[in-house]
Amino acid sequence: MLRQGTRSALAQWLPRRQCRHSSSLWNAPSTSAQPTKLPVRDTPPTKENTKDMDELLEEMELLADTMKQKERTEQVKWPNKGKQTTRKIPNERLSTVIPVNGDRVASIEKQAFLQQEGEGSTNYDEFEDTGLEKVPILPGSFIVTRRNDIMTLGVSLGIVFEDSREKLAMFTPTGEVWKPFETDVTFVLPSFIPPSLIERCGLLLTPVDEAQLNARAEVAKRTRTMIQDLERRASAIRMRHVYDAVKSPRPHEMAEVTVAEVARMVTKNPRYQDIFAVQLHMMNDPLHFIAKEPFLATQAFDVRSQWEVELIQTVLRWTRHGDPRLQAFADKAKPIIARTAQRLKDTALEPPAVLPAATEVEWNEDDKTIITFLKQALRPVRRNQLDPFDTACTSILRMLQVSSTALGESDLLHLLVNLGVFAPWQDVSVIQRQVPEPEYDSRSPWRLKKEKIAKKSLTGYKPAPGEPLGPEDFYATDPLETVRHDFGDMPIFVIDDASAKELDDGISIEWIPDNSGACWIHAHIANPTATLPPTHTLAVDALKQGSSLYFKHHSIPLFPSSLMYNPDLGWSLGTRNGKPTRTMTFSAKINRFGDIVDHKVRAGLINNVRVISYEAVNKILDFDPVARGIVTRPFGGPLAKNPPIVEVPALPTEEVKALKDLYKVTRLRRKWWMDHHLVSVWPPAASTKVGDWPAGSMTATPIRYREFQGFPEFKDYTVTIGEGASDGMVAEVMKMAGIVGSKFALDHGLPMIRRSLDEIRLLNQDDEEVIRKLRSSSGQMNKWDLTPYVAAFPTGQYTLEPKAHSQCGARDGEGYARVTSPLRRALDLVSHWQLQSALLNKSPAKVTTFSPDWLDNFKVSFALAELTGKKLDQSHSSYWTSMFVKKWMGGELRGDGFSTWNRDALFEGIVSDVGGRRPCKLHKVHGVDVPALGLSMDMETAGDYLKIGQKVNLRLQEVLLKSKSTIGAVHVP
Repeated sequence: MLRQGTRSALAQWLPRRQCRHSSSLWNAPSTSAQPTKLPVRDTPPTKENTKDMDELLEEMELLADTMKQKERTEQVKWPNKGKQTTRKIPNERLSTVIPVNGDRVASIEKQAFLQQEGEGSTNYDEFEDTGLEKVPILPGSFIVTRRNDIMTLGVSLGIVFEDSREKLAMFTPTGEVWKPFETDVTFVLPSFIPPSLIERCGLLLTPVDEAQLNARAEVAKRTRTMIQDLERRASAIRMRHVYDAVKSPRPHEMAEVTVAEVARMVTKNPRYQDIFAVQLHMMNDPLHFIAKEPFLATQAFDVRSQWEVELIQTVLRWTRHGDPRLQAFADKAKPIIARTAQRLKDTALEPPAVLPAATEVEWNEDDKTIITFLKQALRPVRRNQLDPFDTACTSILRMLQVSSTALGESDLLHLLVNLGVFAPWQDVSVIQRQVPEPEYDSRSPWRLKKEKIAKKSLTGYKPAPGEPLGPEDFYATDPLETVRHDFGDMPIFVIDDASAKELDDGISIEWIPDNSGACWIHAHIANPTATLPPTHTLAVDALKQGSSLYFKHHSIPLFPSSLMYNPDLGWSLGTRNGKPTRTMTFSAKINRFGDIVDHKVRAGLINNVRVISYEAVNKILDFDPVARGIVTRPFGGPLAKNPPIVEVPALPTEEVKALKDLYKVTRLRRKWWMDHHLVSVWPPAASTKVGDWPAGSMTATPIRYREFQGFPEFKDYTVTIGEGASDGMVAEVMKMAGIVGSKFALDHGLPMIRRSLDEIRLLNQDDEEVIRKLRSSSGQMNKWDLTPYVAAFPTGQYTLEPKAHSQCGARDGEGYARVTSPLRRALDLVSHWQLQSALLNKSPAKVTTFSPDWLDNFKVSFALAELTGKKLDQSHSSYWTSMFVKKWMGGELRGDGFSTWNRDALFEGIVSDVGGRRPCKLHKVHGVDVPALGLSMDMETAGDYLKIGQKVNLRLQEVLLKSKSTIGAVHVP
């Protein structure tokens, strides 16, 4: 955000420049009630509508004026002439203006499109794993792409592989070949160009013969004709009333709408031209509509709340007219900023505290409006749309004399800290709208609401068996009570982090006494569906939330603690007092080769539950992850010299043997996996532990000025490379459980949501033997060692088909389902309800809890919710590791035993991409992995040609704290 030179101008706000469409979109039925029909007016304004048109033009002028871009001009020295000439250069003719030798020079638009995004935006990896099935983009499809505020229309030539990623080769009407990611595509019209013609075009940047040249000329001609057709429709369509029709009736709430729904508002039977036009208008109106990622799959927009729209309009108007209220705010804020910055610097090594303000600061209503605007601007954005906050934020930062080459999100966060709005330890991830409370608060409305519902369900009216259930009613009795299998005194090991609270899985082993070497491995999973029906309010909320969110200081669970740890219900394993714990148990029969040869799913009862930590199990198995180099502490710290004491519970000899047998069998299963699969990727992961801070300080408020000092103490910084014995053992059992759940569903004809993942695609299949020699004893490789051999890393997808999952060892035709975390993940809840219907009925199940259509819709909504959770987790993790490095580099790191920073210290990095230009950077920037620190960084290099996988020396340079914090380094040849 806040990048200078943002592409705008009035033409960007008029219906001529952007949009996209998925091939199935215009035929998709509406997912909501028939929307209100909006007036479609293709005629010039009349006296009756002049006022509305004036208002529209005024708003468009306001937005355009606040987002002006510099004219795209170049100083060109013409051949054989000695003077400089300034003129506009048509992008498509750049190669004719600049004399070059060799390949054609990329147009300015192509260079801007391919430019890496700068500090002012957060573009979570373009190639991220969304979990959604891919929208097919076949060669010959007409496509529209957006990135870095550039929209381009062209034709797909096919798939290419670069930087170990899959890209599209797109031919533009100017004759260029661009290589966008699939996530850059916003509109697809399949079968636009015949296969025979598109094949003759080739995939290279320039044609190699006359046949390719002629084919490309014909494609360019057809593409330009299509663009003209689309532009005519986009210029004719009118959408002035759409926002009012689709916004939430609650002024402070956002809404959501699909492109298809809006298209049906403006025309009765929308065709692809109408879909394009609607999408174009909505993309070009970021004041009201925010594209919902991943847009190619969702084809939906978040609709800004009326309150936020009015807030943005107000501050934009003040900025445009140079309103004195902005200067008055700046004059009041400057001394506060200076005073706060000095105090935080002086107290950096002191404990965190919130002090009574030495000088009372009274923000008036205009000040609060400006501060609220700045807070709202602090959110991750992706550059497929303009950001309406950009220009006003830049203007305000300049007025406050913030000095930075490229004003960005990190400058805005720093400003809000110095204004006393945020604490110096404010984590941006916890103040996003998807997080209901920034920190634990037993009195928060969100938490109180859930606890109130739980209390009513536990103590209120109990419906009789067979009686219809209300939205706050639990099952009258356990639906599976009559079919539960009692596992007797079999020891069940619940292995997790020592601090874990939602204990939802246990494991056990049962040898088969026939000397065949085979055994049963059981995964005993918490069974909340024994109490909770899918119609319950808390169940519906859990399906919307998707999964629990975990932060260092608190968590956002799916269910309230009064249910999770209720001794009568026993949802969390080991919490049910005096009674057997109900489980859903997944059993796999493992032969002496490590293969699954039989399977069972049963409703279970377990009695002998042993809760034990990963560290304790490692000690029992005589496995020291630190001694083996799996866990390192590159900065030292208090636990480097004095490792924590691990308490190992006293277990009977037979239970210790059972644990060791479990480890032995899971290693056998891993060996089977290595015989049938190539490699699994394990990137090093950095993690920090941080001390406490004053309660309430993470909850920001623009209402009053707060005086902070000091900073929390860091307790530890670790880098984990690979799996330990205990966590690897548990992971293998959970993978088996997922395969068993999918196979059981197939046996009983149950529709089930599954997770699939293809094998890694290699550049050269002959490299398989090389990789087998490089991989570890458990089949793992570091990403940087593997990347030079990889054409593309696969991404997982949710599907109803029993497809293969390479990393879990699921064959094609048996599939893998997520069934092991029903207390933490809504998808697992759905799987349990579905399996429950089979356990209650004879095979094949005649009645299922959910239909295939419902599951098909839910897998999309869950994948989107899961993606949001992943982004929040990435943001949270990168903030605290980056904050640690920033404090370490600045000599302000609170904590015992950590090393001090040496400015001249060099670290070894491994190049992870081909690099690119960044705004306001003089040199090329590469992504690099620094294994010793467990971090990825942005490394600036002075034009050196670096290959993916190349080892380089680098020096740390800067840390930028934001939605996705980054660490900058410089290449040292």
